[in-house]
Amino acid sequence: NKEHYCVLILTNLMILCFDTANWHCERNAELYDGITCPEGYFKASKEVFETQCEQAGTPCPEGKSCYCSPCIEAYEVNLYPYSIEGGANETSERTGTNHGCGKMSVCGIVEQDKEITYHAYDNLQREDAVIKALAHLGGRSHDLPVTKIGPFLYEFQFSKSEPGLAILEVLIDGVHIPESPVQVQVTSSDCEAMFPGEYRIPVRSLPF
Repeated sequence: NKEHYCVLILTNLMILCFDTANWHCERNAELYDGITCPEGYFKASKEVFETQCEQAGTPCPEGKSCYCSPCIEAYEVNLYPYSIEGGANETSERTGTNHGCGKMSVCGIVEQDKEITYHAYDNLQREDAVIKALAHLGGRSHDLPVTKIGPFLYEFQFSKSEPGLAILEVLIDGVHIPESPVQVQVTSSDCEAMFPGEYRIPVRSLPF
């Protein structure tokens, strides 16, 4: 779409750009480095960038350099539940896509005392960013340790012993990401599934 993408077809290290009124060419040592995306769009990761045409069924002719949809509409930071203890298998990574939790949306449902793992991918690709995650529920707050697990990709876990609606805040370099905060629904444990026939009921455990 010429109205939304600055960089389109790239061959022989030439980049053809559209700046709302005119076409012009730019030359870069590496095609990927020459991409500039409009507001609200982010550059796909280099790994995705190099395989998009083939995955779209339009492989590049031999000897040419071709790239498809280098800019993708997405949140500034893709925050999403990656896996839930006792739940379905891990989800695929959501890097450079519009998949992620929006501000104040319910970003995951987990049983009390079980763990939900979150991934956060920084589409702005900030180097050496400091990521902080906090959980709030029942008048208490708790820092969630964050680990960098890949380029611009971060992970943290959340678990709560008390059912209710928790609030998660995510900050980068001391500033809330635009999608923060989000909500997490903590449900009561399924005692019948855990202790069939014993007629147990869930109770509140020790607070975190």
